[in-house]
Amino acid sequence: MNFPDTISNEALFKDTVLRYFENVKDPRVPDNQKYPFSHLLFMIVCSIICGADDVEAIVNYIESKFDGFRASLGLIAPPSF
Repeated sequence: MNFPDTISNEALFKDTVLRYFENVKDPRVPDNQKYPFSHLLFMIVCSIICGADDVEAIVNYIESKFDGFRASLGLIAPPSF
């Protein structure tokens, strides 16, 4: 696997998923919108693709991979669940 191809495939995946979720209505109250809803959905989708099959597994996955999400999505702190 060629590293530059991996980066472009990751960017394409991220951009495609974020674009898809851009128009999903955010059901959260305004005070609870620390991050864009599409970013939360992106992290959840990644969790499920990697085998998370319940809420606890999704939270654990996001917490364990947060440094990667921070780098790719520009997040500041982990979301609170």
